[in-house]
Amino acid sequence: MNLKLLEYGYKFLQENKGMQKMFKDMEKLNKEMDIIKKHAKKINETKGKK
Repeated sequence: MNLKLLEYGYKFLQENKGMQKMFKDMEKLNKEMDIIKKHAKKINETKGKK
């Protein structure tokens, strides 16, 4: 097997792992944002009732 090809494949795998981690982090962030938005909505609703 070609050593350059092996090196390239390894580099690609490493970058891919980074991408997957980034996407997981983004998903986590989106979930947290949704929770914050829902919480803010509740706070605004209670303020409006007073």
